[in-house]
Amino acid sequence: MNNNLIKILNNIKIKLKTNTSSEHEAEQQAIWLLEHITQKKYLKLLTQDLILNKKQEDSLNKYIKEIITKHKPIQYIIGNINFLNLIIQVKEPILIPRPETEEWVDFTIKYLNENLEKYYKNQTIKILDLCTGSGCIALALAKNIPNSQVTGIDINPEAIKLANKNKKLNNINNIKFIVSNFYENLENQKFDFIFANPPYICESEWQNLDKNVKNWEDKKALVADSNDCLFAYKNIINNAKNHLNINNIFTKNKLSQVFLEIGTEQEKIIKLLLEEKGLKNIAFRKDLNKTTRLALASI
Repeated sequence: MNNNLIKILNNIKIKLKTNTSSEHEAEQQAIWLLEHITQKKYLKLLTQDLILNKKQEDSLNKYIKEIITKHKPIQYIIGNINFLNLIIQVKEPILIPRPETEEWVDFTIKYLNENLEKYYKNQTIKILDLCTGSGCIALALAKNIPNSQVTGIDINPEAIKLANKNKKLNNINNIKFIVSNFYENLENQKFDFIFANPPYICESEWQNLDKNVKNWEDKKALVADSNDCLFAYKNIINNAKNHLNINNIFTKNKLSQVFLEIGTEQEKIIKLLLEEKGLKNIAFRKDLNKTTRLALASI
């Protein structure tokens, strides 16, 4: 590693340290900023004598100031993130995809591919992604599940515009995005699987969120309802059976058809909501931080 790169990285890390949760996070953000202003990957920078020109220095200082004083998420500065080998453009205030989401989506892709290969090989699969936001979940499913036809919906027209940009950017054609408030504009369409990462934060939790979330990301994409934290889940679960195909092969093999990201300490109440609507084979999966993050169920 060249000495100038080490010096520049350390200077950025020192400035970002007060605004990040760990030294590792500060270092990662420093690398991302350098990659962004130089338009070179870190491995390439390691092989070169790094000297920033005035324009690059000015951009770097501007970005650092935005992160420190305005608490701007670095993802909005860079403009995109990697999500399961997709390039997902992000734009304020559309929700930034989280690593916890990426982890459970990766799990479900492997889970579905393994079971579909066994029980439903070469059959067309229809998937619905509710509250699609940037389209990251829907696009990952469309890319990685063979013979899938995916529909992503969101109430926010700006989110749908961004999702369509990501569709084009990643050259994925077996997917469509439409504006809809949950199932409202789907009429009588039915699907084999329903996915959702809905708003699930309570108003009281919102008040205590970090400024880089609260000041920048769409509150409506995070907070379900000012009076009911479970509003989105109730809507999704109460109407799920009306939009799911009954498939005897899935039923016989207890294949999950509903996949919901859930919040901290919501496992018991989500289980109750699913049971009340007759959903079966309810299971939960923890994320890398050992927090229950995914609810699964079948009909």
